[in-house]
This record gives sequence, C-alpha cells and structure tokens, in this order.
Amino acid sequence: MTLIRFDENISRRIPDALRQLHLPDGVTVESAHDANAVGHSDIDWLADFARRGGTCIVSGDERMRDRPAERAALQASGVIAVFPPEGRFWTPLRLHGQAAFLIRWFPAITQVAQRGPAGDHFRLPMDWSADIDKMRRLPRLNLD
Repeated sequence: MTLIRFDENISRRIPDALRQLHLPDGVTVESAHDANAVGHSDIDWLADFARRGGTCIVSGDERMRDRPAERAALQASGVIAVFPPEGRFWTPLRLHGQAAFLIRWFPAITQVAQRGPAGDHFRLPMDWSADIDKMRRLPRLNLD
C-alpha cells in the first residue's frame, strides 16, 4: 500500500477530490484532518505517519526542511516529501489553483511515492506539464 498524507498547509479538500476522481490501486490519501492530526506538531505527526506505514507527504510548509527539530523528524521518518513550487508562485494560486495544480501533478507524486528512494525530497516546478522528470530532487538533509 502507498499512503500519501497532505499536511494541514494543503487544503483537506484536495485528498477528498482525489478520492472522488479515482485513486490508483493500492494508493490511499489522507489529510491531517482525516488523521485527526490538525494542530499537532510536525515532529509528532511525522513519527506517527511513518509508524502507520506512511510513504509520502505533500507539504505546503516549505520551512519544514529549515527548522532543526522538524528537519530531524522528517529525516528520521524516512518518508518521501513533495513540496509545491516556492511560495511566490504557489501562494497566488489560492485554493482552486492549488487544487488544480496538485490534482494535475498527482500521477507524478504517486510515482515518486511508489518508486522513489525513502527519505528523498522533491519540489514541484511551477509547470503544468506534470512531467516527473521536471520535479527537482532536493539535497539530502544534513543533520549536523
């Protein structure tokens, strides 16, 4: 099974929409709301998600990789992380644009979640092609 979590910085309606549109066999999506994790620290929910067999997160919190405690929790979880384009491109899309963008990219996100190396992190480009080769692999986190 491939379990993909959309964190609370991504609308909880996006996983709902993906479920309505049809998910590939063996793929489950959840929001922070679905997992009763709204308001929980990233450190806590990442550990719980990994324990439950979580494979990949889609996070709108682009600072997650910068905060030492969150960075350590993210690395320790071993999950694959996918981040939307940088804020100056992402924020102006607002709810409907962000939903359309993530739904468009979901097949590529699913491929990365199923085949990507555990612990790898990616940034989606501000590009509507949904070409997996355009996803930018982010450098591994240095915990020193």
